Amino acid sequence: MRILAFTDFHGYGEALRRAVQVSGEVDPDLILVAGDLAFHGLEASEEALKGLSGASRRLFFVPGNMDPLELAGFSSGNVYSLHGRCLSYGGVGFLGLGGAPRGPFGTPFEYDEGYAENLLRRGLGEYRDNRLIVVSHSPPYGCRLDLTSRGVHAGCRALRRFVEEAKPSLVVCGHIHEARGVEELSEATVVNPGPVYAGYYAYIEVDGGIRVRLGNP
Repeated sequence: MRILAFTDFHGYGEALRRAVQVSGEVDPDLILVAGDLAFHGLEASEEALKGLSGASRRLFFVPGNMDPLELAGFSSGNVYSLHGRCLSYGGVGFLGLGGAPRGPFGTPFEYDEGYAENLLRRGLGEYRDNRLIVVSHSPPYGCRLDLTSRGVHAGCRALRRFVEEAKPSLVVCGHIHEARGVEELSEATVVNPGPVYAGYYAYIEVDGGIRVRLGNP
């Protein structure tokens, strides 16, 4: 399975055009979007998803902390929200967590750790496949990919515990723009593709194993 992962569009039209262009070059089976499609606007976020939907056979997404919570209920054609759900595609279970832990900025979609834990466990109850991939706007807490430029870990503690206990094969996240990269956590490969508004994305191949390549502008 060929997967393209994008995150952090932040309403930039050029980011959407770049994502569509890369998708046309790769012809992925699946696109994963890890949130922050726009700034606060539900209609703008939905339009971005629709604009990207024709670039793959299926698109799974979660909202970011800059997206309204209402986006979690959006679906259209081959576009499906993963927030609090686990959907099967190509023999793989995809489980999602949108938003981000509460922070100092009061963004539209923030949660406490209990909310995240309950949502992840609810999604896991729907898991029926042999391999699990998590799509979360926030990275797991306490790794390189949740480290801000000020040296603060800003990830989700509930997600960290979930990764250690449920042992997914892959976690796709975003949120911390400066923490682009790939690392191993427990038995999972964790990837933050970097913000697509800066031209970044991740190309992922899933077969007997998982291979991740970070794409550059």
